[in-house]
Amino acid sequence: MNRKTSTLLFFIFLFSTICFAAKDKKPFTGKIVYEISYPDSDFTQEEISMLPNRMTLYLGKNHLKTSIPNKLGVTEIIFNIEDHSSTALINSTGNKYAITRHQKEKKDQKKPTITITNETKEISGYQCKKAFITPYDENGVPRPKIEVYFTEEIQHPGIFELNPEFEGIPGFPMEYELNNDNIPQKLKVIEVNKRSVSKKQFEIPKDYEQHQKLEIEENYRRKN
Repeated sequence: MNRKTSTLLFFIFLFSTICFAAKDKKPFTGKIVYEISYPDSDFTQEEISMLPNRMTLYLGKNHLKTSIPNKLGVTEIIFNIEDHSSTALINSTGNKYAITRHQKEKKDQKKPTITITNETKEISGYQCKKAFITPYDENGVPRPKIEVYFTEEIQHPGIFELNPEFEGIPGFPMEYELNNDNIPQKLKVIEVNKRSVSKKQFEIPKDYEQHQKLEIEENYRRKN
């Protein structure tokens, strides 16, 4: 094999490798369902029955939407990855509101410390690695450590909009525990459906009354 042929084969191999890597990093689109449990809470079974037990994620190319049903209705949040805005769709006892928030400019905040272990397990057909995350508040003070199992087989930047604590995780969180409003929760993926998602899934329904978060806060201050 002459040098010219060897060089040509090398660049063909390099091009193929780059294309393969780019394909691997293509964002996942589809539907992912989490089961929500409260293993370390002091709630009675009756109280737990009033809390959400499912969270559905719809993942598009540039959007992510969460849907959490509850006894009073359903709360959904649409995240726009491009402009970092989010819109909460609240449907409760017949009242429908769409509240949009535009993210303020981020301060230089210390990024989470991530420790990836050698421990693995399979969740919903995906091989997952165990990691520990130590997030920090605005003053750089460490917050409680988060235990998470993630898979590198699913990639989507929207998960960092939903949970900034996961920034730096090289994959998608499949199981994790956190303390939300002093309520310990465990979330575990029980369904993964890879498919295309309609753009309509990320649109604000016409029958929702639209508000801006700052507008609501200003009205609240005036009343109080």
